[in-house]
Amino acid sequence: MFFRPIALVVVPTALLYAALLVLNDYLFGSLWFSPGETWVFLPSGLRLIAILLFVEWGALGIIVGSLSVLGVQGSEHDSLTAIGAALISGLAPLVARRVCLELAQIDLQLKSLTATGLLRVALIFSSLGAVLQQCWFAWSGSAEHFFMQLLIALTANMVGALLVLYACKLVLQFSAYLRKG
Repeated sequence: MFFRPIALVVVPTALLYAALLVLNDYLFGSLWFSPGETWVFLPSGLRLIAILLFVEWGALGIIVGSLSVLGVQGSEHDSLTAIGAALISGLAPLVARRVCLELAQIDLQLKSLTATGLLRVALIFSSLGAVLQQCWFAWSGSAEHFFMQLLIALTANMVGALLVLYACKLVLQFSAYLRKG
C-alpha cells in the first residue's frame, strides 16, 4: 500500500507545488526584493493545505516539487543551500503543524477550524517557515540583509497563504452553488 500515497498524494502535490513556484515567478517576478524573494509567495498556501490534509505525504510532495523546480530552473544559491531550502520547505510546515497542535492548542480537524483559527494557523505556518528558511540562508552565508529578508519572507508567505486559502474557499462556495442548481 506504499504506492497509493505516492500516486495519490505525493505526485499531485509535487506537480502542483512546482507549477505554483513557476506561476509565482511569472505573476510576481516584478515584485522581487532580490532574486527569489518576492512580496507574494503562493506556494506557501499549498504548503499549509498539503500539511493539514496529508501531513508527511504532503511534506514529501512539497520537497519533491521544490527539488524538481530546482533541477529544471536552477537556483541563485549553491546546490547545498538550495537543497536545504527545498527540505525546509517541506519540513518546516510539519514543525508548524506540531506547534499548532501542542503549543497553540489549535484543533486541526478541518471541520472545526474557524476563520480565526485558520488565520492563526496561517500565521504560525508562515512565521516558522520564514524564520527557518532565513536562518538556513544566514547559516549558509546567503542572507545579506537577514531581518529585511525575514520580513519579506514572512509577508510573502502570509499573503500567499491567504490568497490560496481564500481562492480555495471561493472554489468550494462556487461548487456548492453549482450543486444546488
